Amino acid sequence: AMKGIGSLLLAGAIFSLLTFTFFASDTCSNDCDFFAGAGLAVVGTFSAFATALLVFKIPSTSQSNSLSEPQSGHQHAPFAPGTQTVTETTLLDGTKKVVRTTVNADGSRTIEETVER
Repeated sequence: AMKGIGSLLLAGAIFSLLTFTFFASDTCSNDCDFFAGAGLAVVGTFSAFATALLVFKIPSTSQSNSLSEPQSGHQHAPFAPGTQTVTETTLLDGTKKVVRTTVNADGSRTIEETVER
């Protein structure tokens, strides 16, 4: 989405700049002057161009997601210390895989996996 917005800003800046070709045309003879409106058009052109460049510099959301987990590698336990969760999964060969996760007092987890026949 940001690339599309940047492209539209860049196209707008280019077309705004192309309006100044009117001063070089045969339609504008000696009675065309460069007044305040033309000066504001120049300022608008450069500000749109600068904004387009800044929009292109914005990283995509997949590169910078501020809501994601911290990059330290330490995962926070979703449960209080001392909590134990048990997950049982029946495998294709009929065996049962049991995973016991215990949340320790320091927030780390102890995971025990067993397979029952």
